[in-house]
Amino acid sequence: MESKENKHLNRKSYFKIPTSRRDEGRQLGFDYRDQLMSRSLSSFMFGDKKRDDMIAKLNDLFVYMIDSVKNIKKTFNFAIKRNSRNIN
Repeated sequence: MESKENKHLNRKSYFKIPTSRRDEGRQLGFDYRDQLMSRSLSSFMFGDKKRDDMIAKLNDLFVYMIDSVKNIKKTFNFAIKRNSRNIN
């Protein structure tokens, strides 16, 4: 009779072990994606509806630019997936 706990069937793949090691001590820092412009600009710039909408669009633009620059970093680091956002 077989045991219900077949440890060899539940073992992590050798390819996933380095990934889990990277994930355990991940220091991602501050998540800037929603607050980039509000943390960068003076509070004097906020309060007007038109200006707030424009700053929100600029926030999306700057986050896109920063993420596209991170693709360069991911290109030369083969251990990180191309669509990963878990990189500083």
